[in-house]
Amino acid sequence: MAEHASDFQHNILLDHHRPESSHAIYVAPLHLDKERYFVDLLTGKRHLDDPWIWKRAELLSDVGHRAWLSRYAFQPFLRNHISIAPHERVSTHRHFYAFSASGDEVSWHSPSVVPGGPFRLSDFMTSRVRQMIAGTGDLPSPEQALGVCEYVVEQYNFDIPGLRSSGTAFDRLRHYGRWLHKAHDIRQILLCADREKIKAIRERVLS
Repeated sequence: MAEHASDFQHNILLDHHRPESSHAIYVAPLHLDKERYFVDLLTGKRHLDDPWIWKRAELLSDVGHRAWLSRYAFQPFLRNHISIAPHERVSTHRHFYAFSASGDEVSWHSPSVVPGGPFRLSDFMTSRVRQMIAGTGDLPSPEQALGVCEYVVEQYNFDIPGLRSSGTAFDRLRHYGRWLHKAHDIRQILLCADREKIKAIRERVLS
């Protein structure tokens, strides 16, 4: 447990949530019962084809784009987890989120209902993919993601030996991610994309 409010894991996660360059979320199974969790994970609506393979011929059309997103959104692992972005700073460890078994509704301990939703991990990831493909702006660079990390380091005055001398932006992000997990039990995931292929897909889908 942290001694000061600024050290709480929740607040550190909140400061990593910079949607232009970085998203920070809590992820947890929708079902607390282990047997129910595995039944839903291994049964239900599934697709035999591999949704993780981006075939350029399929994605270079609006129809292919929607079809791929549909398959992606129905992956059991993504649909069976909740994703909640921290939205409010805390001054005590006595805080919590509650959520419906469907992942459609989330409440905060105040108590208050968190606006938005649905909040399934599948909804979060599908929204990110839609923004990436249908958006008009540049994709965040590794340097931008690193900038968020450096902001958090400065805010909390963290001492991370070797962070500024670890090589490229990717190297420094990996260095920071290992420290963040060890020190605060927060996992960092870097999603990468080919800018040229995304540009080609955007031009075809949005034309």
